[in-house]
Amino acid sequence: MRMKNKVVIVTGGAKGIGREIAITFAKEGANLGIVDIDTENLELTSQKIRDLGRSALDSTVDVSKSQEVQSFVEAAVGKFGGIDVLVNCAAFIIYEKFLSFNENVWRRMLDVDLTGYFLFGQAVAKKMVEKGKGGRIINIASIGADFPAERSAAYSSAKAGIVALTKVMALELGPLGINVTAISPGPIDTDQARGLLTADEIKQRMGATALGRYGKPEDVARAAVFLASEDAQFITGSILRVDGGASWIKK
Repeated sequence: MRMKNKVVIVTGGAKGIGREIAITFAKEGANLGIVDIDTENLELTSQKIRDLGRSALDSTVDVSKSQEVQSFVEAAVGKFGGIDVLVNCAAFIIYEKFLSFNENVWRRMLDVDLTGYFLFGQAVAKKMVEKGKGGRIINIASIGADFPAERSAAYSSAKAGIVALTKVMALELGPLGINVTAISPGPIDTDQARGLLTADEIKQRMGATALGRYGKPEDVARAAVFLASEDAQFITGSILRVDGGASWIKK
């Protein structure tokens, strides 16, 4: 087990990629702190983690609210004694044409999909510095940061911000023993992704990968475990694309 007795926080851990990341870390021996606003699925994920013989702390947290973030981080430190790894994954997506994109939706998406990463990253990094044993922070970005699709103004902007934030965090936190990286998934087969796209769009995205298929949440989860493991000691500031060789060439 590569993460035996490590303490890992995963945001957006109720379902999809975040849920798979949390469960994969548990299988590798980690104890988990998970947050989401989807209370029902959050509890199901926690129970799965406990069924694997690991400890879980879950809470309904809006990652864009500083006080809620701080309270959960304090609770996690109180329960587990510290935090070794943070995986920022909480996000939501709404696709809309630029000219009709609602300003309130724009602001909300940036609050959750970017500011939430900053708030959790800062709160957890401070605890890592206090403990003095370093740590790992992994931000889930998207290849949409580099290859924006139509109707993704807010989402792609937030993900591009995450890439830049990751590099700044790596520069500033590296001397303090904290490695910061990002994973940029390509088309991943989740309920959320399929609910946002038409059948033609799904077919186009599948055909745009060298492997000719959608990725699976576990593909991203395994990459996250690698970046958190001892095998990635000399990796920081890097953006790992888990995209099946996606070209994302507009047709």
